[in-house]
Amino acid sequence: MDVNDDKDMDDWVSIDEKIYTSGGDDITDDELRAFLQPINAQVIIATMQQCFSGGFIDDLSKTNTIIMTATEEETVSWGNRFVRNVISALSGLMYPRSAGDPSTADANNDGYVDMAEVFNFASENEYTNDCEIPQYDDNGDLISHAYPLPNGGDGYLGNTIYLYNPPDETPPATPLVSDEGNFTAKTNEIYASWTSMDGDSGIYEYQYMITEDSITGTVIRDWMSRGINNYVLAEALNLTNGKTYYFGVKARNGSGLWSEGVLV
Repeated sequence: MDVNDDKDMDDWVSIDEKIYTSGGDDITDDELRAFLQPINAQVIIATMQQCFSGGFIDDLSKTNTIIMTATEEETVSWGNRFVRNVISALSGLMYPRSAGDPSTADANNDGYVDMAEVFNFASENEYTNDCEIPQYDDNGDLISHAYPLPNGGDGYLGNTIYLYNPPDETPPATPLVSDEGNFTAKTNEIYASWTSMDGDSGIYEYQYMITEDSITGTVIRDWMSRGINNYVLAEALNLTNGKTYYFGVKARNGSGLWSEGVLV
């Protein structure tokens, strides 16, 4: 770029990157660096989704800082794909959460997901977009690198840093189910809602079923997923007047454990 009109094309223009907040208090890369500077932490991890987020790396780069951005300095980001994949890697579940499919970020199968594995997983899934090139820095040299790590000296600190949650070995609480009462005038639909809880890894899926005459009677509707919705209006049924129908509900937590099923 010829800024000073001297006929060469090697001039530099200094431009600050900004984070635009919903409250209107924009934060420049220099301001964010000053904000993080006094924090006394063994390791700081910064994950950024915004457009041009790669431009923050040369300002935040330090030997104790892991920086993961969705894009290079000159490219835009799309939606929340990158940070969504970061969360999937850390939580062990693929997006959307209601699907509950396990993620495979633990590339070396040591039982832990370290930050380099998080970046590799997020980037590998991100590259299906072909529009963003996520960047990573953790060695403080102001120069970022792309997937896969380790790459160009980056990734070695990330290999030693991980978030660890003890595995959840207990199933969710047996759901408490409520329906429309002892009688209904409808023969094509019935409604039920329920509650359950899991204080360790949370509820990630509910399933329901409907039987006729008894809890072990004829199955009118076999187990169907409701995702994380705690209610259902079961439609397109063919209910018989005078018959009794039972709702069965079970819950699955983040470790894949199912509660005991309950029929009411």
